[in-house]
Amino acid sequence: MDKLLTKKLFLPLIAALFLCAVFIDQNSSPVPMKFFIGSPIHMQLSMIIILSMAAGSALTILVYMIFKGIQQKIKKRKMEQEILDF
Repeated sequence: MDKLLTKKLFLPLIAALFLCAVFIDQNSSPVPMKFFIGSPIHMQLSMIIILSMAAGSALTILVYMIFKGIQQKIKKRKMEQEILDF
């Protein structure tokens, strides 16, 4: 529970909840949405927006984690090379 209330997560969490509440309240009209195959599915516009936000957030987090992993590998290799050169 402490991690949810840290400075890094508190403001983004509040902002995300606010945006979800606004989108659900304002955009309740059904919109036909068709995937690659099949007939269109009628979904609320707010759900489409929220799902798009969630997908974008998930992709951003995934890329950030991959980037950090690559940075750590590069740092580890540099340290190993410095130790071998010493």
